[in-house]
Amino acid sequence: MDTLLGLSISDESVEVVEVMHDGHELSVRAIGEWKRTGEADFPALGDRLRSFVQANAIRANNVTIALDGGLLFVQTFPVEIGLSREEWDRHAQWERSQFFPGISGEEFIGDVFPLPLRPTQTSQEILSVSIRRENVRALRRMVHHAGLELGGVDAAHFCAETLLLERSQELSEQPTLFITLKKQSVEWSLYEKKTLVHYGARRAGGSTAIAEVLGTVLKNSQPDRILMHGPLAGQETLGVLRDATHLPVHTFDPFRTVTLPADLPLAEHFTATSFRFAAAVGAALRAAGAD
Repeated sequence: MDTLLGLSISDESVEVVEVMHDGHELSVRAIGEWKRTGEADFPALGDRLRSFVQANAIRANNVTIALDGGLLFVQTFPVEIGLSREEWDRHAQWERSQFFPGISGEEFIGDVFPLPLRPTQTSQEILSVSIRRENVRALRRMVHHAGLELGGVDAAHFCAETLLLERSQELSEQPTLFITLKKQSVEWSLYEKKTLVHYGARRAGGSTAIAEVLGTVLKNSQPDRILMHGPLAGQETLGVLRDATHLPVHTFDPFRTVTLPADLPLAEHFTATSFRFAAAVGAALRAAGAD
């Protein structure tokens, strides 16, 4: 039986889960959450993670981390159809240089992904995800302090999508808008038959501003429903989005397909806010390549 450890770090909090993987069945073996104290609090996070590992006798040897906020740079940009991956990379480097002038492109680690072409498109949309090497070094020191190895790093939004795509039955044949809700921003992906066709992100403070952003998104797409997760995906936001979009809006619960035993400490509390753990559970699944 494999044990998988996933850690989600946002600007405000950290969520961590150890998942037992027995064939197709997944269940949570340990779970925790704590607040962040500031942007440069990696040593403190290392102490908390080490305490969590020791208190729960964590069996996993490495951890996959889902990152949010200012630790990653995620963007989309158009390029000419037919360009090579090397040309996409060069274009991504140029785009980063506009946001980080004076910082060498060698200071970033990243990857690029093409979004599907639609018949009416005259350009190729590219998704770029990158992180500064100094942040990777800080994360590696943090997990080493806890006695672990760093297994991988990715964006929290896409880690949660791993859980959605690999374990959930909640993607219908009709388009689904999958959104990550945070205190100061919103990210969204539009899926058609389990294929990502559009990604976007925007700064937005509070549920009313998020509803306005999504109203603009919905002018260019017609999803059948909205699934949401993240720190702000509570009942208040749920009601605001239902009223604003006139669509079925649901919170994405990672514990519908990954069992959270009732006898775990604070299990009832974590179940009530399960939408906060989608990225951490998705990060754990990435460590296994679960199918």
